[in-house]
Amino acid sequence: MILKDKIQFMLDKGFTYGQLAKICNCHPTSLSKWMRGESNISERMMESIEFHIKTFIENLVIIWK
Repeated sequence: MILKDKIQFMLDKGFTYGQLAKICNCHPTSLSKWMRGESNISERMMESIEFHIKTFIENLVIIWK
């Protein structure tokens, strides 16, 4: 699954851009514009978003065990 698909999945499940931006440590406008194809983000930013989402999910799994 590519990064945009992961973010879209979370949006579809009820997360807001603001919530995802807090998780990913970025600005909500940057995230929403990138998702809509209105702007690009750097490879470094994509790696950071991927890392933060993965860490968030791993922490959820730990909490629910």
